[in-house]
Amino acid sequence: MKSTTIHIGLGSNLGDRLAHLQRAILILSTTPGVEILNVSSVYESAALVLPGRAPQPDYLNAVIACRSSLQPMEMLHVCLVTEKRLGRTRSPQVKWEARTIDLDLLLWSNIVFSNEILTIPHPRLADRPFVLLPLSEIDMDLKIPAPFDCTVRYLLSTYSPTSPTLRTSLVLTIPPSLNEPIR
Repeated sequence: MKSTTIHIGLGSNLGDRLAHLQRAILILSTTPGVEILNVSSVYESAALVLPGRAPQPDYLNAVIACRSSLQPMEMLHVCLVTEKRLGRTRSPQVKWEARTIDLDLLLWSNIVFSNEILTIPHPRLADRPFVLLPLSEIDMDLKIPAPFDCTVRYLLSTYSPTSPTLRTSLVLTIPPSLNEPIR
């Protein structure tokens, strides 16, 4: 099966946030059909909270680039299982709740995909500096397909943030491949 490059957004605002992000990368890197190619710096931002809801702890966010031979719905399943393994609970009635881990499929090469469960590119990608900034580190000139039809660079140049998204000194690593010798 042909492999393609995908980008996944990672976020955590409960517990040991950095450990949750790193553990998600480890789980994804050991998933058959998934190879982690690159990981951004870690950014910190205020949680997005629906009006009338209680404040939440700040998020740590990052973006990873992967090569995968999986199909979009298969990769979504991998992300949901990874979230569950890391203690995320989902409530169908509550959106944007605090979570140990959040994995969002952001981009799938130049593919546009949509069904009742998943939309790629992520529909709110352009409104989220905690996605755009780490994505820009991986590839500033990455072309984002419809409905955006522009580059990450362009989206960053037109975005006016309402709250700060700060690059931290925290570091995430790509685990060595099981097929590569450890040095």
